[in-house]
Amino acid sequence: MREGGDLERRKIELSAEEATDRMIEIVKGKLENEEPIRYASMSLLINAEGEIVLTRRVKDPEKGKFSLPGGKIDQGPFRERNVKEGSLTLSLGMSGFEKPTEALLRELTEELFPKLKDEDLSVLEKLFSPQREAVIFDAKHGNFLAIYQVHIPEGMNIEPNPEEIGQIDKLPNIPSQEINAMTRFLLKQHGQVDIPTDDIVCGQIPAIITPQDMLHYNTKGAPLQPSVGKSENNYYVEYA
Repeated sequence: MREGGDLERRKIELSAEEATDRMIEIVKGKLENEEPIRYASMSLLINAEGEIVLTRRVKDPEKGKFSLPGGKIDQGPFRERNVKEGSLTLSLGMSGFEKPTEALLRELTEELFPKLKDEDLSVLEKLFSPQREAVIFDAKHGNFLAIYQVHIPEGMNIEPNPEEIGQIDKLPNIPSQEINAMTRFLLKQHGQVDIPTDDIVCGQIPAIITPQDMLHYNTKGAPLQPSVGKSENNYYVEYA
């Protein structure tokens, strides 16, 4: 496995313009249908031996598949405020309360380190020192995923919460057919050359659509255009 946080270059099947247009079309459709657009933080979790750790999901979507540990960014407070204002569309995918790294730390604690006490979280955050690898638009679910590389400190044991995690395992022990498509894409980008991705269409996107972009589209009739997060490590990923 290649060390470091930078993603390895590979052939991209869509141009940046095509990938961006597809992303905008999907987001517009979800907004018009009042469907939620979520943001999540996921981790490329690496143990002290340098092995990538995956977790088997016990809940939908993609129940039973191995995936990157992590979960949704908390959107509750903003949604409640917007519902009180009587505007459902403004509650779709809005953020501004839980940072991606905070969400990741919370999810990892709930899923893999459930015995940690609240006062230990600041220590855990310093030990993890998450480094962002990529932001991905998941075309199948219409969600945005922030991916962070996280190193488990030596001596810190994983204790999976059975209510959240069905199984943990590490590469190369996991058959590729048991790994969900989004995770296979990230593993291939990270240098796991034996992971198949022939069923995935992808392309770089210069920037992502933010909650503020959606807010302006819904309330002011502004064009829905990506505005921030410009990076070579932003991707549109489409799969069956």
